[in-house]
Amino acid sequence: MRKLLDNERSAQWALVLMFGLAAANWPLLPDHVPNHWSSAEADPDSLAPKSFGLLFLPVFALVQYLVFRIAPAFGSSARFTTLGKQATSDDRDETASGEDRYWTRLRTLLVVALLIVYADMLIAFRTLRPHPGAVIGLILVGISPLLRSIEPNPLVGIRTPWTMRSDRCWERTHRFAVLPTLVVGLALIALDVADVGPGWPVFGGLLAAWVAVVVLYSYIQWRNDPDR
Repeated sequence: MRKLLDNERSAQWALVLMFGLAAANWPLLPDHVPNHWSSAEADPDSLAPKSFGLLFLPVFALVQYLVFRIAPAFGSSARFTTLGKQATSDDRDETASGEDRYWTRLRTLLVVALLIVYADMLIAFRTLRPHPGAVIGLILVGISPLLRSIEPNPLVGIRTPWTMRSDRCWERTHRFAVLPTLVVGLALIALDVADVGPGWPVFGGLLAAWVAVVVLYSYIQWRNDPDR
C-alpha cells in the first residue's frame, strides 16, 4: 500500500480512468442525466446535461491534482519542519523527502476517493437511483488498508486533538482504525445493496459509532503516552 501511495503515477492513472469512464459512458447515456434526488427512494427531481454529469468530477479531480501538485512550491507542512533546533543538511534532506512523500500521498488519496464517488455516480445515472451508503462504504473500504501508511500531517488522516499532539498516538490510532473502518464500510455497502433499513438513520448511526470508537481509542492512547 505504501508503494501505491508513494507512486506519483497512481493518481495519474486514477485520472486517466475517470476520463476513460466518461468517454465509455458518453454514447450509452441520454442527453440529460439525473442531478438530484430528494431521497434515495424517490425519482430524480432534477436533470443536468450529460456533458456536465460526465465531466464535472473528472475535471474537478484534475484541477485538484494540479493544485496539490504545485502547492509544495508555496510553503511546507509544519509537521515536517525541524523546530527548536538548528537544522543540519541531513535534517533538511529528510524534511524535503517527507514533504515530497506527504504531497504525493495526499494527491493519491484525494483523486482515488473522487474516482470511487464517480464510479458510484455513473451507476446512479444508469439505475436512476443514488447509492449514498455504497459510495461512503466504498471510500471507507478503499482507505482502510491505507491508514497504516499515513504519516502525521495537518490535512489527511484521523485528526483528533490527541493524535495531533502525539506521534505515538497517531501511529497506534491509525493502526487500530483499519479493522473498524473496513467493517463499517462493508456494512454500509451491504445495507445499500440489500436496500433494507430506514436509510440515512442507519448510515448515520454506523458512522457515528465508528467515529466514537476511533476518537475514544485515540484519547486512551494519548493518556497512556509516557511522553505526552
